[in-house]
Amino acid sequence: MQWNSFQQRFRSFFFRRKAECDLDDELTMHLELQVRKHLAAGMSEVEAYRLARVEFGCIESTSEECREVDRWRWLDASTRNLKHCFRSLGRSPGFVAVSLLILTVGIGSNLAVFSIMDALLLRPLAVERPEELVRISLINPKGHPSELPSSGLPVLQENRMLQGICGFDMSFSGVEIAGNMQPLAVAGFTGDCFRTLGLHTQLGRPITPDDDHLGTQGIAVITDSLWQREFGGRPDALGKTFKMDGQLYTIVGVTPKQFTGLLLGSPQEVMIPLLQRSNVLPNGRRQTWYWVSLLARRTPGVSEEQARASVLAQKTQLLQESVPYFYNAAQRKDYLSRHLDVVSGRSGIDYWLRRRFGEPLYATFGICALMLLLACVNLTSLLLARDLHRSREISIRLALGAKRSQIAGLFVLESALLVLAGTVVGALVGLWTARAILARGSLIFGYFRLDVGFDVRVWMFLITLVGFVLTVFAMSSVWQASRLSNPDALKDSGRGVIAANTSAQKTLLGTQIALTLAFVAAGASLGASLKNKYRIDFGIDLRNLWEVMLAGRPKGSDPAALSRGLLREIESLPEIRSVSISDAIPFYTYDVQDPVAIIENAQIGGEVRARTIGVSDGFIGTLGAKIVAGEDFRRNNSPSGEPTAILSESLARHFGNPHDLIGYHVRVGEVAEYGRLKVIGVVSDTDMNLANLNDTKPFTIYINFWQHRSSQGHPVLLIKTRGGPLPSAAIRRIARQKGYEYVDRITTISSEVDTALVEDRFMAYLSGLFGVLALLLAAVGLFGLLSYQVANRTGEIGIRMALGAQRPRIQWLILRQVMPILVWGSLAGLALTLALGKLMTSFFYGVSAYDVSLLLVSVAVLATTAAVAAWIPVQRASSIDPMQALRHE
Repeated sequence: MQWNSFQQRFRSFFFRRKAECDLDDELTMHLELQVRKHLAAGMSEVEAYRLARVEFGCIESTSEECREVDRWRWLDASTRNLKHCFRSLGRSPGFVAVSLLILTVGIGSNLAVFSIMDALLLRPLAVERPEELVRISLINPKGHPSELPSSGLPVLQENRMLQGICGFDMSFSGVEIAGNMQPLAVAGFTGDCFRTLGLHTQLGRPITPDDDHLGTQGIAVITDSLWQREFGGRPDALGKTFKMDGQLYTIVGVTPKQFTGLLLGSPQEVMIPLLQRSNVLPNGRRQTWYWVSLLARRTPGVSEEQARASVLAQKTQLLQESVPYFYNAAQRKDYLSRHLDVVSGRSGIDYWLRRRFGEPLYATFGICALMLLLACVNLTSLLLARDLHRSREISIRLALGAKRSQIAGLFVLESALLVLAGTVVGALVGLWTARAILARGSLIFGYFRLDVGFDVRVWMFLITLVGFVLTVFAMSSVWQASRLSNPDALKDSGRGVIAANTSAQKTLLGTQIALTLAFVAAGASLGASLKNKYRIDFGIDLRNLWEVMLAGRPKGSDPAALSRGLLREIESLPEIRSVSISDAIPFYTYDVQDPVAIIENAQIGGEVRARTIGVSDGFIGTLGAKIVAGEDFRRNNSPSGEPTAILSESLARHFGNPHDLIGYHVRVGEVAEYGRLKVIGVVSDTDMNLANLNDTKPFTIYINFWQHRSSQGHPVLLIKTRGGPLPSAAIRRIARQKGYEYVDRITTISSEVDTALVEDRFMAYLSGLFGVLALLLAAVGLFGLLSYQVANRTGEIGIRMALGAQRPRIQWLILRQVMPILVWGSLAGLALTLALGKLMTSFFYGVSAYDVSLLLVSVAVLATTAAVAAWIPVQRASSIDPMQALRHE
């Protein structure tokens, strides 16, 4: 019996036409049997047929009653409604295209930004139970977390609230694998790191405490990405060796695919025991402690607050045990006065990414959320306008017996189809956009890399986003269906609809205008702010100025002699005007400052903090600055001679007359190497740091590169060409032939300025793009409203023109429908702009949130866009032929 029932339902659903024919045949057979019964009773054929129809009732009603008892009827009705929605949307390809574009922009932009936020701010480490990890750090004078000396680890290992301690550092080193030299991020792990993190290897073994000792064999664990790239994922990678900093390391393990390291944005592809690093101290001994980032795992049952309290209770002992041995009394006192901080280590260690891009990302997410709101308002307005054109169709459906819920269901289904299609396209575009942005970040920052994709958080966000959009459209569809499902709809559909049925659309359009004005004003302010930042006088001639980063210097060589030879060969190239070397990258965002004071008279100017940069001779001229007093460094300066320094003009004036300071001695910081430096020159102010834009004349002291080995560890070439491009191939060849360095990166100093302002550029470009899109959406909404007005008032306009109305009056008849909307929408937009301006003050430079000129320009742009959008409907209204209009009516 059940099988027969299933067969019948299957046949009735998939063979609907055959089932309908069978139902008609069955009903006809019942009617014929009744007719035959009356014929047998002696009635005439006509009378028998009439009586049978009276007794049987209406065949259509009976058919409908039979269909009602079908449990699968809802599925059949849904299929029919779905087909109807596809046909209805297919008749409006322009509307569908605009709707998909709006949804793609709204959903795609939000998904792209959230995906980046997820990767940067929310994603946990790919280790066991990352929520149990805490980060322990020192707080530097600027309030930012910094590393601790590894000599303090034994103190923390005695803490019973902590189950394990992992200390690690990271550096970029030249790694030679199979004769191929490449720069890689290398992490030095303490021996207990793998156990503390709960990190296992997919091949081989992890680093153990037995490996983390001086004198043991060099071993390394590599990541899956390096394993696949260099060894093709073959098991025989175990036991292979590579060379790094002149030392051989043997590969003993491979981490799981999802693990890319502990430092956010810089995947560490090689992990070695911390004490196996080849660092050699000035006395020739191997280094036995390092500045490390600390992650600890809480003991089961211990909360984060309890772990924090236990670590803070050890603060005094921890700092006393870990204070660097070479610190003098002042440095020791400063170190012991610092604070400790214990925070969640769930998402790993971050040095600068979250601090630099966190706030811009949140602001961008807010802009995208407003953009989605604007898209919803615009699309809702278009849907309402489209549904109003269908009032006659709805009235006919109601007259034929359709229910209001069925009408609302059709509207909701059409909206859902549009939203789902827009979600698919928006998700693909958003994910591609996020990956493109991060790929651009990799080009800008070199070793930066973040991966985005659909993890649990992104899926939940997308579902929530789609649910919100569907809810908005479903509510508007139900409301519109209830409005159109009234007894007067059929009567009203034949006459011009005046204002009453467009009040909701006008309200939405006014809201859209307010949001659009806010977008345009924000884009204008951020654009003006970015322009002001590029107008800052850095005191540097950026034209034909290049930067070449070098890496791979072997240990034990004389860096000064090697650098002199390198500079001589590069200077011999005909394309090169000048070349110098430094230990700092111009415009790389850093703000390290040291205390500086005059030794001969400590009262002159007092102690002041200044930026310290190690530079060679020719650096000042290559930079485009000028010697104000004294002289430049000399290439033949010997480390054994008296250490020298050059002051920036602003720093010199702080101490007195720049010319009078020549020959004085200054003390820089607390390091003995910089304890007495002779001032030999004063140079015009330059600003190579955009960390503080208001400090356009920073205090700077230049240290003689040739006299201080500490400045020679990370060389950067600064090269000025004669007007053409940099001969990159020749420079790479020279560095390669020397055999002690290789070129890591070549870029222009102008691009470094772009990099320093990357978040400002991103905010300005994104807000500008969204401002243009908002204007387009507002134009579409205004065009749709006026077009609807013209289409529904064709008869009225025809009568007015037949009675002698002139074209200007007809044009004003249409325009006056939107003039109040533009006025109150603009006023609301100005209020919203001022409110947002207060929140975005930190992003502005040289621009006020209350800049009247920018507000007026924004209003003018909006008014111009509205005029362009209104031109076609207004012209169409004024060109209506009265006879055709009356015939249409």
